[in-house]
Amino acid sequence: MGWALSEDRIGRVSVYLDGTYLTDCTLGAARPDVGKAYPGFPDSDKAGWGVHLDPASLPPGKHELVFEAATTKRATRDIGAIPITIVR
Repeated sequence: MGWALSEDRIGRVSVYLDGTYLTDCTLGAARPDVGKAYPGFPDSDKAGWGVHLDPASLPPGKHELVFEAATTKRATRDIGAIPITIVR
């Protein structure tokens, strides 16, 4: 779970595994702390996002999850990267 803001509004947050698209996150989670810290951004009080990934659906080994935010005007930026290891 995390949060993302843009003056152009966030249109999606996507998850990539080793550079391959996995899924989009659910947007619009309440984040009053972000709204208070960034009141000038659109929807800042609903800037939260989340995703559920089933580890059983991922291949074993060392990987990198990258989270990419895209604005409604299609500008993109990586907003986080997490190394993971799937062991079976």
